[in-house]
Amino acid sequence: MRLEQTPAASTDVVDRAYAHLTIKSRHLTPEQMVDLVGVEPKRRWRIGDETSYGPKRAVHEKHGIQYRSRLDENAGGERHLDDLIDFIRVHKTALARITEHEAVESALLGLWSFSTYGTQSFSLSPADLELLAELDVGLWIVCDWDSVAPDDWRSDTRSRDI
Repeated sequence: MRLEQTPAASTDVVDRAYAHLTIKSRHLTPEQMVDLVGVEPKRRWRIGDETSYGPKRAVHEKHGIQYRSRLDENAGGERHLDDLIDFIRVHKTALARITEHEAVESALLGLWSFSTYGTQSFSLSPADLELLAELDVGLWIVCDWDSVAPDDWRSDTRSRDI
């Protein structure tokens, strides 16, 4: 997949991104999910905990755990995807224990990416897509581009789902 927009007028290019693997369940607690995988996530939450996104005072409707790419947010989206795919590949057997569990409602690989330049490029190989399919992991990519970087780029409402 390749997205292209006209380059921004400014020569100060801002690229920010992160990728995450989020697993949710109404019936398995975060602790039970971590026990199944055996790898500590970056984030975990319980039903009723406040969300870190969206409207103030919104709460999670499902328990969840989230693994994130280990790169700085200034690394490009492609590198974040590669890093998280490598994590998934290394922990495939452990992740299968949870993604195949009947109480797990969703497993999603997400990429959030912003650029003031307007050109963002991402690719997943057939082997990467097969890996995600084997684990029943969905894919969600949100890209945003503008000539000016928003202060809070992850909550910018101008994002386009692809």
